[in-house]
Amino acid sequence: MLNQSELEAYFENEHLSEEARLVIANVRQSDPSRRTSSGPRSTAIRHPSKKMGVIIQAESSSGELAAVYLWDHDLETHEFYDQPPRIKLEYRRVSDNRLISSLHTPDYFILADGYTGWIECKSEEHLIRLAESHPERYTKDEQGNWRCPPGEAYASSLGLGYKLRSSEENDWTLLRNLIFLSDYMDADCPRPTELQQNIAQALFKQKPWMLLLDLLHADKQLNADAIYKLIVDGDLHFPMYSGPISGPEYAMVYRDDISAEFYKKESTSVSAFNGVNLTSIIDLTPGQKLVWDGSPWKIENVGKKSLFLRNHDGHGSDLSLIDFDNYFREGKITGLPTDLQQEMQDRTYEKICQAGPETMKVALHRFQYIDADSADSNCPISKRSLKDYRRKFRQAEFLYGNGLIGLFPEIHKRGNRNRKIDDTVLELIQAVIDEKYLVATKPKLNGVYGELRNRCKDSGFLPPSIKALSAEIRKRSPYDVVLARSGKRAAYVHEEFYWRLSMEIPRHGERPFDIAHIDHTQVDIQLTDRLTGLTYERPWLSIMLDAYTRKVLAFWISFDEPSYRSCMMVIKNCVREHGRVPRVIVVDGGSEFDGEYFETLVAYLKIQKKSRAKSKARYGSVMERFFGTTNDQLIHNLAGNTQATRTARLCTATHDPRVHSVWTLESFTDLFAKWIQDVYESNPHKTLGISPADAFAIGLLDSGAREHKRISYSEGFKLLCMPTTRKKTVKIDIVKGVTVNYLTYWCAEFRDPQLQGKDVPVRYDPDDASVVYLYINGRWMECISPLAAIFSRRSVKQIDLITKQMRSKDRMMGRKQSITAERIAHFIQYAEAEGKAQRQMWRDQEQLGANPSEPILVGDDSEGTVIENEVEADAADLQVYEDF
Repeated sequence: MLNQSELEAYFENEHLSEEARLVIANVRQSDPSRRTSSGPRSTAIRHPSKKMGVIIQAESSSGELAAVYLWDHDLETHEFYDQPPRIKLEYRRVSDNRLISSLHTPDYFILADGYTGWIECKSEEHLIRLAESHPERYTKDEQGNWRCPPGEAYASSLGLGYKLRSSEENDWTLLRNLIFLSDYMDADCPRPTELQQNIAQALFKQKPWMLLLDLLHADKQLNADAIYKLIVDGDLHFPMYSGPISGPEYAMVYRDDISAEFYKKESTSVSAFNGVNLTSIIDLTPGQKLVWDGSPWKIENVGKKSLFLRNHDGHGSDLSLIDFDNYFREGKITGLPTDLQQEMQDRTYEKICQAGPETMKVALHRFQYIDADSADSNCPISKRSLKDYRRKFRQAEFLYGNGLIGLFPEIHKRGNRNRKIDDTVLELIQAVIDEKYLVATKPKLNGVYGELRNRCKDSGFLPPSIKALSAEIRKRSPYDVVLARSGKRAAYVHEEFYWRLSMEIPRHGERPFDIAHIDHTQVDIQLTDRLTGLTYERPWLSIMLDAYTRKVLAFWISFDEPSYRSCMMVIKNCVREHGRVPRVIVVDGGSEFDGEYFETLVAYLKIQKKSRAKSKARYGSVMERFFGTTNDQLIHNLAGNTQATRTARLCTATHDPRVHSVWTLESFTDLFAKWIQDVYESNPHKTLGISPADAFAIGLLDSGAREHKRISYSEGFKLLCMPTTRKKTVKIDIVKGVTVNYLTYWCAEFRDPQLQGKDVPVRYDPDDASVVYLYINGRWMECISPLAAIFSRRSVKQIDLITKQMRSKDRMMGRKQSITAERIAHFIQYAEAEGKAQRQMWRDQEQLGANPSEPILVGDDSEGTVIENEVEADAADLQVYEDF
């Protein structure tokens, strides 16, 4: 961003008026006038701008985000602001000449060399539609540039500009390369070592250019990070417009820009015809076609003194080479124009494409008897048919260059191909479909047909059959039919896929840690408590999946429903596991992804957040496939899975998942982690062709480890990942401390009497119930539980599991008793005692199963009592100690 002195210099260089300067000052001081959100046709994007140092909003990857990428890296743009204050547009509507005044929020306001003003980004297709519906606002000039006359009029009155930016202006190759190399443009990216620079210079001394793939594997000491940094710094040259650098097998790296220019000219130098008329060139070979006196002919044979020609009617002519040369010089004989040759090729291709397998089979059968003797008794084809086939073969050979096309049967052209239903009746059918069938009430076909019969009788026409009406409905697009009758959500399954055929940014990224998806699902399994036997509800699984390699970057399993806490814990686990975060995170429209704390964490880590379009399940297909794979390969093969409860009326007590539940939260979490590592990430992925683990390793090798982007898993980072309570604050009692999530905490700062009764911000670690953090006197202070001694003997994972188990039990049993530190401590002590007895009992059962004839040992392994002869006791002889 510009400082004040640089801003004043910019004003002077651009000769901006005082009104323009006031507008710029207002834009710079104002927050975005609206918060963008995802919709059925838009994607809400939060982009961490390196140039601006703030979050910039966008609503389209191909329109607004592409422009933001370019402005963030070019040298001409100094500042850009999203959703600036609204401006007033005035124009006269073309349809009724009515004066229209509307408040309009442009997408961006930019300060660039040579241009200062507003910019509205639209896709080319959208601009074309808007030009038809609102020609007074959107128009195209003679140079092919999109214009907005009302916007330009308002901006020019202030000495500023207003532009419409079409998606056609995007250079996707440049944008992809900027994104790929963006990390190496950071100021904290280290320079390659002197050894690496010497290796690169030595490699390019031998030849001035080299494929990036060969360069990446040329020397182990010259890694990908050093190569990309050398390119960014200009020590090596890569043309940013030539092709995507993410494809090393095609990307060419040069010693310098001079070598790149020489390579370009060498590879594109071809001999030119210098304006030679192609129609004057004739190759005197059999089969060559020409034009003689305006009629097409074909050369059948070429001799030493003459050649033989034949036209499409089969008539032949012998022409001497001397006469042919004279006719050619006089222009009576010419070659076929190139456009005519192309037309013939297109017609041939069209004929072949229209022929199905049966048609080709018949043509081959006829071709077998083309040269057969018609008098032969073994020939199954009549003399007349053979003559007709030979004539059609010669014509097709002359017209299309392939005689087989003339042998294609044309049975489909037989008979009357005209509609038997009157045109007026067809119009009535279409009107009834639009007015009576394609409506939200979803009427039955019989009722609609009755309406059609009545309209036909009133018009004096014979009503068609109900089959004809049904056939016309089937001709309509299934998407349009379901959309009109059931709504857009039901019609979504019939919506046409969007096929990316251009060089746009790949939707799954171009390297590991480029794009990742975060989503949640409730796992189809009932978990239980090993000690008490209580069955808990189904857990929730939160996953971060790398879209490029399909590797699971992090996961989080909890009994709590998805919230911003789950999202923050997934990011925290990703940093703990990899020391990195993805460049882009794709999420759905859930409220947990729009929380203040989650967005603060994402902005701090400089992650771009994309919110998928609403009600568009295909946008999250990567995650849905992973959840389906998890169910098929793991969850539905475990005891306690909930498949039986899908048909609740058919589920009996013997197949109730709660009866078969054996997995605890801890054991299931360990199993899931092991399945990911040993099975999912080790098996070949259908889309990738290799395993996610191999794709991840190869991707890091080719795209660079980017070690300077590593994030330290420090106390400061962990504090940033900690969620807060629903109230977000806690009241301090300088005597009792503070109570957070049922537990009491204390710190030395509470001795200050001025803190009594104050509400202060609070954060807690879902992984560690022994401490919380309060924001006191401008600092985050650690507060410890009075029973931290008991908690300290437990791992972070165990404390987390115990806390989750206690909360789940209380929810199940409807307890209103408060969960306190004392209760948790008692639970831990109880679990220790019960755990020893439980382990002993399991050992006894296993021993009995292995040796059923041996006596059972009860108690300690060293001093057990053997129960050999069991004596039945009389209840009357037993002493009663206490009623219970």
